[in-house]
This record gives sequence, structure tokens and C-alpha cells, in this order.
Amino acid sequence: IEAAIGLLDLLFQHARQADPGAALTGKVLVVDHDPVSSRLVVSALRLAQLQARRTDTSAEAIRLLQEQLYELLLLDAELPGMTGFDLCKVVRTLPAYEKTQVIYLTGHRDFESCARSILTGGEDVILKPVLPMELALKAIMHLLKRQVQ
Repeated sequence: IEAAIGLLDLLFQHARQADPGAALTGKVLVVDHDPVSSRLVVSALRLAQLQARRTDTSAEAIRLLQEQLYELLLLDAELPGMTGFDLCKVVRTLPAYEKTQVIYLTGHRDFESCARSILTGGEDVILKPVLPMELALKAIMHLLKRQVQ
């Protein structure tokens, strides 16, 4: 709720400068090794009118990030090989991705995991199993925040 209120305040501050006809656009890359979870995430994002693409490996994610610019990344914290936390550190070294919004998807509810999410460059955490409405709302919030900053 605090994040939503902060975003609304930011949006109202910039409302007079914004183009009222501008639509929200957003290319989202979902990196999750669980095919059921990643399909659910992509479906929820597409229902929110966002352009979502998924992959299940860190190596493929890095390749996709170098080929096309994504405005939001959803990373599974527990990817095989390279964790989502490690992937985020690599992403932050890519020239176009120093400030790209990152949301972690995780089943870990402990304080250490949530703290690690923020310390490794993430802006938010969504707990698994993912609730499609929460996911869509958070994705839109982060994309709007990026557009007005």
C-alpha cells in the first residue's frame, strides 16, 4: 500500500506535464525455470496489456537482454546454475540496464531472502505462488514509476 501511495503522489506531481494520450507500454522479460509459473506470469502480464516474453535460463536471458531493450525484469530467485540474484548483478553491468526495474519471484518468505532481493538490485518481491492481480498491479506500478522519473 505504501508503494502504491508513493506512486500516486509521484503521478499527481507530474500529471500536468504528461501527455494525456500517451499509453502505458512495457516490454517485460520473465526469467523463471518453472514452466507453469512462467506461463501464469506471462498470461497475467499480457492481460494487463504488457508485452511479455519468457525464458527459463540465465544465459538465454542475457542474450535476449543484449538483443532487445526490456523495461521490466521478473526474475526467479532460484534459477539453476546462476540464481536470480546473481543474474541481476550481471544485468546491472549491461549499459542499458543500470536502472531497469527488477522484481524477484520467490517462494522464500524469510527476512534474509527479502533483504537479499533489495541488496542485489531488485525493487520488489512477489511471493510464489503468484497472484495474477498482484503481479499485474506491481508490474504496472513499476513501469509507470519509470516513465515519470
